[in-house]
Amino acid sequence: MKRYFYFLFAFLPLLFAPLFFSFQGSWEERNAQSVQAVHTQFLKDWAIFQEKIDQTIVLAKELYDFEEVEQMRLKFLEAREAYKRAEFLAAFVDEEYILRYINGAPLPKIDPQAADATIVVDPKGMQVIDEMIFAEDAESQQYAILKKLHELKKNATRFYEFESSAPMLENRQIFEASRQALIRVMSLGLTGFDTPASAYGIQDSREVFVSLRGTLRAYEGQLIEVDPDLYFELDQTYGAAITYLKQNQRFDKFDRAHFIKSYLQPLYAGLKQAHLSLQYQTIYDVSPLKQSTNYFADDIFSDDFLNPNFYTSQESDETEYPARQALGKLLFYDPILSQSKTMACASCHQADKAFTDGETKSLAADGISRLDRNAPTVVNALYGNRFFHDLRSGELSHQMDHVIYSDEEFHTDYATIFATLNQSEEYQKLFKEAFPGQRTHINAHTFQTAMTAYIRSLRSFNSAFDRYMRGELAEIDPAVLRGFNLFMGEAACGTCHFAPVFNGTVPPKYHESESEVLGVPEDPYEPRPRLDPDMGRYENQRLKEKVDFNRNAFKTPTVRNIALTAPYMHNGAYEKLEDVMDFYNKGGGIGLGLRVPNQTLPSDLLNLKDDQISDIIVFMEALTDTTGMTTVPERLPLFQDSVHWNNRPIGGSY
Repeated sequence: MKRYFYFLFAFLPLLFAPLFFSFQGSWEERNAQSVQAVHTQFLKDWAIFQEKIDQTIVLAKELYDFEEVEQMRLKFLEAREAYKRAEFLAAFVDEEYILRYINGAPLPKIDPQAADATIVVDPKGMQVIDEMIFAEDAESQQYAILKKLHELKKNATRFYEFESSAPMLENRQIFEASRQALIRVMSLGLTGFDTPASAYGIQDSREVFVSLRGTLRAYEGQLIEVDPDLYFELDQTYGAAITYLKQNQRFDKFDRAHFIKSYLQPLYAGLKQAHLSLQYQTIYDVSPLKQSTNYFADDIFSDDFLNPNFYTSQESDETEYPARQALGKLLFYDPILSQSKTMACASCHQADKAFTDGETKSLAADGISRLDRNAPTVVNALYGNRFFHDLRSGELSHQMDHVIYSDEEFHTDYATIFATLNQSEEYQKLFKEAFPGQRTHINAHTFQTAMTAYIRSLRSFNSAFDRYMRGELAEIDPAVLRGFNLFMGEAACGTCHFAPVFNGTVPPKYHESESEVLGVPEDPYEPRPRLDPDMGRYENQRLKEKVDFNRNAFKTPTVRNIALTAPYMHNGAYEKLEDVMDFYNKGGGIGLGLRVPNQTLPSDLLNLKDDQISDIIVFMEALTDTTGMTTVPERLPLFQDSVHWNNRPIGGSY
């Protein structure tokens, strides 16, 4: 009987479709009505957000005891809920403004638009207020809280005034914003990134889903006309997700793996299908710019979710790409590039170690002395906008410059390398095949492009965990799922190592590579450890970045393949993952008693138990995947005149 009523309900709109649509007007008119409805609700939610800020200000003026503080906190959470209902469009139309003034991370930033000077931008918005309001001494910060609330009110009002008179969005943008919101929920909401002190991420996420479901219903008529099954499936999935979020509000108990796999990912795929079924334009129809995420991807944990073309100059549809990749691989393993003819890229990026070197600090070209840091993995290295531990390089294709010119590494220059490669007829032929039409085949452009093509091929999204989340594995060790839920929740790992790459490239657009100050010791196994003296980002030769909060800051690496990349940290300080987890569990450097005034890692104890730490490690080990990456060239190109070079070892010998 229930099934009968469901089908009757599902097909009633179809039976009365001619009457329904006669009231709605033409297809174009209905689409315009949908946009208008979404925009009206957006402004309504933003107005409620402003009203709740005002009410929070009133309560913040009278903080005399715990009860007043609690009332202020509850009102602020109501403001957050209203904001979250509007966020999916607000962050889409003006991401920079939202991050800078409304809901950015509570850390200072360098103004990227300041041309000639280092301008530090103090953090503003709800995450800053969240930390202050939910602090144990909130009443003692009354003046500072009021100041930040008034600042938020002013900035929220400015945004509302602008958006009230702004042009309407297009239908495609509403679907694009909805899918982007799902990424934001997964990576920033469920992890607690957005709510650093209140841990209100689950409730926030519920409000996002309520808003997205309302947005879908604005397109009910059009979707029922073209694909009724899809509409009802999406609406029901939204409803089930909202119910799950409502019934499971404990941040430390929330099953993120189940929620993402059962609700969020099906919605992510279904919204794309709805978008295309309605035959709206996509971003690719209106913009020639490369996009960081592939809008046609169905799965967030798939190899095609992020667009490698965005991060490099490569184009996947180039007919020469396979030849360039193969050439880049030969160059990567060839010690002919170095002055000593003994050191190759593969010397420090070894395939069996997920392209790291297993050293605390990498060996220099002489095979005896050490570099300042160890070699980071180059697997998934392309997913970011900055490279090296200290983020000194802004281009993947240019990071090899630092190695080539370094006295301790290749100790050479491009002119010498090209002169050497031109002595090999085989290399000349390979460059010509990879770059037809070039006036000179071996040059800086072709060399860097070939190397980048190979690095671009080292992508890792086929681990056991990925396959489980994509539905390709029916089951996985329950410890993996427990570890993922801890990683993305109570342990707060996912607030710096963002899914799905699990590195510091910030979602939902994955444009910016972040650094963190952890307070890594020089030798944690000493009785009284000392802070590692390496200044990291502070001394990366980018003058604008020489600011105090960058002291001892290092790029947040991926934890994919972490089972293969010991020892850990930029200085190889930790030998085992258990030791790394103990470091985090104690609150980083500050927790060890070190003086790290600019530490970005929260210094609070995580209080993780041994079995929880074990589960997190099991999860990270389930991210291991070097499929198709570990084969070594059978031989290197020959040289006709310098035949002694033909005995050079593949991958170097230093």
